[in-house]
Amino acid sequence: MPGLRTLGGEIVGHGSELKRNVTAVEVQLLPPGGPGVNGWAAFDATTRASDGWEAYLNGLGGRIEAAGQSLIDSANNYQGSDQRAGQRHGGVPVQ
Repeated sequence: MPGLRTLGGEIVGHGSELKRNVTAVEVQLLPPGGPGVNGWAAFDATTRASDGWEAYLNGLGGRIEAAGQSLIDSANNYQGSDQRAGQRHGGVPVQ
């Protein structure tokens, strides 16, 4: 089970890294507003697109984190079930 927990932890880390990276570059996704660009349809569309990508990528990062955590939880549950079965049948303890 340690291998599954390690893999799950790495997956959680990748999801967290994606979210950190999106946060780090979000100011670069959209040019600053101001005189000459405010009110332009293209600027408004760019703002909506930037917001949409940011939300999508943060959501994806969250889903990646959840998938990794589910793998960790599954490994823990499998080990617990295996230990209980071993105890019921007088088997050797699982490491």
